[in-house]
Amino acid sequence: VMSDTASPHVVTIVEFKSPTIPLTADHLAQLKGYMRRVEAFIESELKQKVTVHGYLIGAMPDPNTKATGELDLLYSIDREWTAQTAWEVLGLEHLLQRAQTIHSDAIDAFERELKETEADAAVASPPTPAAAPMEPIVIDIK
Repeated sequence: VMSDTASPHVVTIVEFKSPTIPLTADHLAQLKGYMRRVEAFIESELKQKVTVHGYLIGAMPDPNTKATGELDLLYSIDREWTAQTAWEVLGLEHLLQRAQTIHSDAIDAFERELKETEADAAVASPPTPAAAPMEPIVIDIK
């Protein structure tokens, strides 16, 4: 469970499951239960309204699965989830792609800023000409 100190009334719960076992509706129900209990505790004990977000992360079920719990999870994702839903189910591959995209964008922005800074520095103080090459010194040792 995490709370952003910049937004103390927002709590994020991240539930990681084994990458070798497909996620099921029971896993989502467990996450929703955690979310409900955290929200109820904070509101009753601390007398604060709070927004709770939850992320269920693990191996997404095969779309062709016949397992009921896996089918129920896929149904919930398809029928219940919107951008405003307090929970989100993320497959490991999707999570890695999302992280790579976020980090790639940040790296690209940093590289652009670095090039601009270097270009500004070059204009502000042009490089000094290189010293004339020295004549080689030959030492004859006998």
